[in-house]
Amino acid sequence: MYKVVQNHIETLIDDAHERHESGNGYPGFVENELRKYLDCGILARGFARLRCPDCGFERLVAFSCKGRLCPSCWARRTADVAAHLVDRVMPKAQYRQWVLTFPWEMRFLLAVDRKFLSEMLRTFLRTVFAWQRLRGRQNGIKDGQPGSIACVQRFGGILNLNPHVHAVLPDGLFVEDEKGGERLVFKRLPPPTDEDILRLTVRLSQRLGRIAKRRMQQVELDPPWDDDEQALVHDSAVKALRVPSSELFQGPAQHAWAQDKPLC
Repeated sequence: MYKVVQNHIETLIDDAHERHESGNGYPGFVENELRKYLDCGILARGFARLRCPDCGFERLVAFSCKGRLCPSCWARRTADVAAHLVDRVMPKAQYRQWVLTFPWEMRFLLAVDRKFLSEMLRTFLRTVFAWQRLRGRQNGIKDGQPGSIACVQRFGGILNLNPHVHAVLPDGLFVEDEKGGERLVFKRLPPPTDEDILRLTVRLSQRLGRIAKRRMQQVELDPPWDDDEQALVHDSAVKALRVPSSELFQGPAQHAWAQDKPLC
């Protein structure tokens, strides 16, 4: 990947300038990430000198870019975070991964509007938590407490813009220990059936759909773009979509994305 970026970055950037009507090309942060990636692990760009005080062995360690594109930096960060969560944060329990995805017509707005994405995620987790507590009461678990660790990923498998959420939830609830003490005890819930997931999906689709419809109507009156660069990217995305926002939401039972573009 490094060789591909190194050999073709200038061609890629020049081609983007030529194809763009205003000559702006890609947003500035895209070019910055690509160039920062090329400096990763290069001694000429800075390094730390490590020396063993006992044997005198020395080693030079080049600085890493810590960028969003570099697979090496991301792999190290991912491993560190995963080890921290497993060893120090997450209690021993059975877990299930939930993935929240969005129709592609909404993705640019979700990428630039953090409050909108936070509201969607908050509503998603609250709905799943309420569903878990209800299932707990149905199985004789009273006053059970759910929990979650959620990570936002902003790209897809082909590096396309695709804000989505990976959430890890205990496959059960935490309750007070009947024997006393401050620690909570994990009570596992039965695995959900296909019918359970279908009903939950419909509920999520309706709740998140109402939030999305309201926010997209607000955007038409007051765009949240911070600068002209974002406005240009948004205009290009809208031209590529060629779908007016009024057609994205046809009522709770007739969402286009509720059938072949599910929200979760």
